[in-house]
Amino acid sequence: MTTSPSPATASASSSNGESLASLPRWRQFLLGACNTARQLGATLNWRRDPDYEQHEVRMKQLESEIEQIKKETEQL
Repeated sequence: MTTSPSPATASASSSNGESLASLPRWRQFLLGACNTARQLGATLNWRRDPDYEQHEVRMKQLESEIEQIKKETEQL
C-alpha cells in the first residue's frame, strides 16, 4: 500500500478551482474517504429511520410510565 496520492486524486480540485493541496487537511481526508468508498462501491445511507416518529412516541410513553412507577413507589 502506498501513501502517495493517485493521479486522479492529485489533480482533483474543488468547484472554485482550489487544488487538493490547498484544501484544509480535514477536507482532504473527507475527499479521500469519499473516493475510497466510491471505489469500493459503498454508498452512505443518510435516510431517516421511517419509524422514527413512532420510536419518539414510544419513548415518551415509557418516560411517563417510569414517572408513574416512581410516584407509586414513593406512595408505598
